[in-house]
This record gives sequence, C-alpha cells and structure tokens, in this order.
Amino acid sequence: MQISFGPARALDDGVWTGTLSEAEARRLPGAPLLSSGPHVVMLTAPAWNGAELRAPFDGVSVVALGAGERAIFLSVTAAAAPLARASAAQTPPAGPAPAAPNTAPAADQTPTDAAATNDDAAFVAECAQLGSEMERVARALIARIRATYEGRLKRQTNPRLFVETPDNFWSVEIQPRAGAIKLVVRTDEYALLRAGLPVHSERPPSYWMMKVYGYGYIEEALRFLAISKPPQKDA
Repeated sequence: MQISFGPARALDDGVWTGTLSEAEARRLPGAPLLSSGPHVVMLTAPAWNGAELRAPFDGVSVVALGAGERAIFLSVTAAAAPLARASAAQTPPAGPAPAAPNTAPAADQTPTDAAATNDDAAFVAECAQLGSEMERVARALIARIRATYEGRLKRQTNPRLFVETPDNFWSVEIQPRAGAIKLVVRTDEYALLRAGLPVHSERPPSYWMMKVYGYGYIEEALRFLAISKPPQKDA
C-alpha cells in the first residue's frame, strides 16, 4: 500500500519538505523522539514526480515527532554513490574497516569527485554502531541540516569521518568509545562566545567542536553550524 504525503518540495537529492499534521504523524509507523522542530520521516523507496511524494506504507518510519505541520522527508536510500533520485533506490555499500581517528575538516581530504557522491545516509548507517537511538538521532540531525544547508557529506579515508562538500565548513566523526557524534565547524572563538555556546578547541584558531550525545543536542548543533555559516534556506 502506497501513502501519499501530498505536495512536497525537494531540498536536495533524497530530501524533501512538506506538510504533515501531528495526528497523521502519530498514526504512521516509527518510534519517534519528541522535537520542537519539524517532523522527520524516513522513507524507503520513495517516489516523487516533481510535486507529489509517495512511499510504501511499510517503508515509512517517523523518527522525530515535531511541533506544527512542517515535515522533513529523508530517503534512506539517498546516499548510495552516486546519489540517485527518489525513485532509484539501492542499498549503500558496506564501509571499510575502522581506521585511526581523524578530526577537523581539511581541504586536502576532500576528493575531487565530491560533487558526484552523497554520503549523508552512509553517515547515518555508520551511526548504528552507537546504538539504535543514536542512529535515529543522526537521521534527524542530517535531515534538519539539509533543510537549511545545501551540500553533501563525503566519507574520508577514516570511514568514521565525513566532511561537508563542496564547502567544508563542517564535519562529523563517529566516536564509538565516547558514544557520541563529534561535530567540527569552521568559525572563531569570539563568535561562539557571543552566541553563548560552549568553546572546545579542535584546531585553533579556525576549527571548534562539540559532541552530540542524544536528541537534546540537535538544536545546539544547528546553532553551532549557524555561527559558522548563516542558514541558506527557510528553516
């Protein structure tokens, strides 16, 4: 059985925004976390004709129950490389064995073919090693980011490290021992202090970091990104 989510607008490959009432969101499958932002819905094998968004009922999972009627829809198959549109679903390849940690985003780590590859969903899949709840947190985090910023994550030589392309102003690293996602942004100490955000040096003076341990850290992570680069889209 197919579910229609009505008119939806594409924010990026495999990411759409549309409307969904709280009552409708509660009736859909999933074990959602509560959010003050939009609803976040993961879709397996979605179909979008440029206007209407559809997906099989058994491929729908609400990962965040938000406030209001705005929703972010994210295809779980959207990060196969190269990225296909919503109607072309395929399973992302398994990642290589873990390597030694690497940290701040650096220009020399971004491959020349970054524009052809989207590892957003690969990042979410890797977060499964932190547990099912953190995987859901990662899904909600990347959906919220893509609702505001265009771009694509690119997996680095260290398979737990993902750097934003084409503008590498942020990166994420999965840290199994800490049970966290480390977010690194390119900004300065004074901008963080003016915003009242914690200051944790990563590679001074240009790179600073915070760690995401659960859903309650997502809003702070979005503020952290906004200090580095003003939002590009309506949130």
